[in-house]
Amino acid sequence: MQNAHIISRTGFMASDTRLIEYLQAGSERYGQPYSAHLTDRGLVICYERGYTWLGSVPSELKEKVISTKVDAFRMNFLDNGAWFFADQVGRFSWRM
Repeated sequence: MQNAHIISRTGFMASDTRLIEYLQAGSERYGQPYSAHLTDRGLVICYERGYTWLGSVPSELKEKVISTKVDAFRMNFLDNGAWFFADQVGRFSWRM
């Protein structure tokens, strides 16, 4: 079962208190959360100064996000290993 989450410029909300606590801890360390992508198996949250992930997130995605010059603002991934991320000005990286 997926949990619902909302991230805006003024704050965030989630349907699970553990997810709210995780978002809060990340924002204290990395700043304002920009976006989150949640599947049944994994979670990635993009913050203004970093990223956090839980569960099963494609390892190639983690490596690419850390090594690229694209400052990910939005990110999506599938359980089959496909992924996509983009910054706020249109640069992107993907693997399908």
